[in-house]
Amino acid sequence: MVLFSQCVATATLSLFTIIQPVDSACTNPTKRQEWSSVTQPERDQYIRAVKCLATKPSRLNLTTTLYDDFPYIHDKVFSEIHITGNEAVAAFLPWHRYFLYLYEAALNDCGYSGTMMYWDWTKDSSNPMKAAIWDPITGIGGDGIQSSTCQYTTGLPQKCVASGPFASLRPAYHNGRRAPHSISRCFTCDSPTMDSWMYTPSAVAQTLAVPKYKDFTSALYFGSHIGIHEGVGGDLPASNSPNDPVFAFHHTQVDRLWWQWQQSNPAIRTNAYEGPRYSIKNPSITTSTLSDLMNMAGLATDLPVSSVMSTQSDLLCYTY
Repeated sequence: MVLFSQCVATATLSLFTIIQPVDSACTNPTKRQEWSSVTQPERDQYIRAVKCLATKPSRLNLTTTLYDDFPYIHDKVFSEIHITGNEAVAAFLPWHRYFLYLYEAALNDCGYSGTMMYWDWTKDSSNPMKAAIWDPITGIGGDGIQSSTCQYTTGLPQKCVASGPFASLRPAYHNGRRAPHSISRCFTCDSPTMDSWMYTPSAVAQTLAVPKYKDFTSALYFGSHIGIHEGVGGDLPASNSPNDPVFAFHHTQVDRLWWQWQQSNPAIRTNAYEGPRYSIKNPSITTSTLSDLMNMAGLATDLPVSSVMSTQSDLLCYTY
């Protein structure tokens, strides 16, 4: 299965007006927690906020919802934020860090009082299909099944999440086209073990040992990051992958691993940034710099990469 598709488009309007961050102003950073370590009321409040997004109008002047704005822009700027050739682009990690910040802000507007949670899939790599996060009562629902309640669309496995809090959710897009459908997951479509070998503790330790940012980014992208996308299957390997609520938990874990890599040598790694670049607006520019703007396709102000290199900037102000 090929991870994502590459589509190019633009959007309008801004969801937030962003003030440039100042590191010294972050005096009381929030601490992001692992899904299994928080209380059930905290999980329930988070889930209610996610569902709330699907009741709010688009901030992009689309006819769909605020929930759909996030997978929509992820698809529209895909080629800028994932791979070029056989390498991950430099913007892969900072763009998704900013994306998660915006997603958290939207959840907060929907009544969620906590911070982003991460799913540490290394702890479940021995049996990922039984991970607690898939529980239909205490979690987000599990593997897809064939059911008369499913709403299918072309290009996705004919299996949907038919139980749990998101069984009635109908994301509006698939691979850049309007295609309302049930959330699709297929734990065994790519591998009978959900590609678990790609995100074991030892595999992740090898990634964290890579010294240069450029090489670390590609190792993380093509390793545990892609292992979860392909292992979960369904919506998650598609360009509109934020259709599946597990996307946020997964990418917060990816962000956490980047943070751990940075923290292992903060004086050098906090602002370590190099690698290939692809810009929809300026395709002739192929060298990455900290001043590169992150294209949010109209959902928010396009900030420079330098704004999100430190999680303890005034803008982000969090830790793990």
